[in-house]
Amino acid sequence: MKKIAIKNFKAYKYTDKEFEIDLQKKHLLLYGDNGTGKSSLYEALKVAFCKDKLQPKIPAEKTPEERVQLANDFWNNYVSKHSKENEFEIKINGVDYKEFDSSKYQLHMLNYCLL
Repeated sequence: MKKIAIKNFKAYKYTDKEFEIDLQKKHLLLYGDNGTGKSSLYEALKVAFCKDKLQPKIPAEKTPEERVQLANDFWNNYVSKHSKENEFEIKINGVDYKEFDSSKYQLHMLNYCLL
């Protein structure tokens, strides 16, 4: 992975945020001041790499319309509250997260907070 582009996702409001990530050593340490978007970037990586595991199981007895609405409600929680749009975008190396093949990667994410 070399690049991630994020739009209308959590803390990333109206404009695209694009990050060049050099993973030559295969590790990434993400740190910075409060309110700079670390958690949003962490969540974007989680969505891109673990999307199939994130969406909650929707009971089979729901109607097709209810199933679509429940899935939309879940994914809309990631849309920036400041956005005028109701969808977010995440692209990994120029590929939309919905089509991104994460099977070529091993992802281990740790979340540690110093108080």
